[in-house]
Amino acid sequence: MMPTTTPIKRQVSPFQSGTLASASDQISQQQLALKLEQIFNYETPNDFQLSGEDPPTQDYLLPLHTLLLSEAQTLNITTPQHLYGGVVPYEFLKAKVISHPLRQASMGSPEGWEQDLGHELQPYTLKGYSAFSVQDAFWIARGLIHEGPIRVKLAHSNASQGQFVCTHHADVVALLQQAVYEPQIERGVVIEENLTDSTTYSVGQTEVAGLLISYIGEQRATLNSQNKATYGGTRLLAVRGGYEQLHERLDAPLLLRVLDYAQKYEKLIFYYYPALFASRRNYDVIYGRGWDGEFRLGVLEQSWRMGGASMAELYALEALLRAPHLHCQHAWTKEEYVPHLDHHTQSDHVYCVAPEGSGYLIKSGGLG
Repeated sequence: MMPTTTPIKRQVSPFQSGTLASASDQISQQQLALKLEQIFNYETPNDFQLSGEDPPTQDYLLPLHTLLLSEAQTLNITTPQHLYGGVVPYEFLKAKVISHPLRQASMGSPEGWEQDLGHELQPYTLKGYSAFSVQDAFWIARGLIHEGPIRVKLAHSNASQGQFVCTHHADVVALLQQAVYEPQIERGVVIEENLTDSTTYSVGQTEVAGLLISYIGEQRATLNSQNKATYGGTRLLAVRGGYEQLHERLDAPLLLRVLDYAQKYEKLIFYYYPALFASRRNYDVIYGRGWDGEFRLGVLEQSWRMGGASMAELYALEALLRAPHLHCQHAWTKEEYVPHLDHHTQSDHVYCVAPEGSGYLIKSGGLG
């Protein structure tokens, strides 16, 4: 007897608040919303519905950024099943600063800051500190620069934007004395050791339409329209289920360490901030050479919102949803910057073409 089906009909609503979104972000958000609707409207066999509850009837929200708890309450977002992304109780939890402690507990910090969290995360991150003033940032950078090159990261910047590598004390002075950066530094800045010959991995989980997937992937770099290295896409392996199921699929010692670091990083943050919830949880983990020539591993940051690997995650999740007996799936995304369109948009895998600088940013994704 053929199993009956139950359509999970839901409307997906893109949501933006605060800063004006770029053209590429707006197009990506719209395309992710369409993919989410395809997933929700797929007729799922009753015997495969992972959640025993009826699907929610309210619109499913796709925010451009991580939501504050106060925003979520206004929008009637109370569980991870209500959105693709995450909800945090404090603004700084959206940013990179949570990966590191203050250099000294007496330094200025925002409401809700947990200094002990940064210390507990230190075994799983690179050597570094967070700050919320130019004076504190300068003091931290001045100390670390004597050990080797450092990376200064404005906490609310995306991809490689707002990041600066300093190799000498003069670089630090020249950077932090620029008044244009002061407002951003006061919102949070990270100063940490800079690695070379590095590879960045993505680790995370996504739960949509009652199906949880866990994934690990390797990021690629590309050159943007200013000829600077930036995020260029991810190729990932997604499995049906939690981190335990992902662990079973891995045998490379480095990948197992990457997964372990991301798990412990996530567990500590959710312990210190139990009000936080997210249906999309992504962590960037870097492996590279330090100033002393030794290779290091560390979690760089978290993302509880739509991101560069989101389309790959949703492609993989949709494939696993449509094939109940499939246990894992490879998927990918790619971003490239081109001066002219020419043949670049002819592929069926392209989902975003947006003006960027003097050229275009093209995003694509698929399975395999």
